[in-house]
Amino acid sequence: MNAFLEFLSNPNSLAHAAAGLYALGLLTRNQILLRVLILVGTGFYIAYYYLAPSIPLWEAIIWSCILGTANIYVLAGLTLDRTTFALSSWERALYAKFPGLAPGEFRRLVRSGTWIEGDGIKHLTIEGEKQGHLFCTLDGLVSINRQGEDFAVEGGCFIGEIAYLLNTPATATVTAAPGTWTMRWEFEALRKLELRYPALRIAIRDAFNVDMARKVARTGLVERGSDNIFIATSTAGAAQTPSAA
Repeated sequence: MNAFLEFLSNPNSLAHAAAGLYALGLLTRNQILLRVLILVGTGFYIAYYYLAPSIPLWEAIIWSCILGTANIYVLAGLTLDRTTFALSSWERALYAKFPGLAPGEFRRLVRSGTWIEGDGIKHLTIEGEKQGHLFCTLDGLVSINRQGEDFAVEGGCFIGEIAYLLNTPATATVTAAPGTWTMRWEFEALRKLELRYPALRIAIRDAFNVDMARKVARTGLVERGSDNIFIATSTAGAAQTPSAA
């Protein structure tokens, strides 16, 4: 114990501790742990530069502080990439649709899109028209008009994923009810993002597959050529599905 206290009381020991922490950091493959060890080691070096010499080495102290700040900046980015910290409730609900996506990649996906709130007036898609946006509703209702038939569908689904994948016109007019929160992505921006981040591309398509399976489970029918597969209930209470285009 006394030897340990003597080691700590010697300013030169700070340099040994700093170098040891640097060495431990370089031996680990965990980027967060590596940077934490380097950051603590930098703190020991700063203390050494201040206490060991008769006159503090201010140049070394300043540059060590700059390097430590840069390390903290990257460490914060790595932490956000691996955790859902600071995600809003709407972002967490959207993230649940992409279970295979890392939090950092999900944040890139959110930054590339825009949150919109349904007003019951603006159409998300218009039947027969070329569309340029992919939508994902999180709550509320969406109304679908296809070939003159109207359907009310519970939110929480992708709209326009087939048009996005196959570059086809919309097969229905879809309107979000007032208060329905929806994420909107431009096709071109999303395609560029997928090309840049292959893991994101896989996660998006996995999300499409899960969404499609849920739609099939609701209807028991895969409708070819449609942007969406929905189940709805008529005023008589009978289950209906849109007819094929």
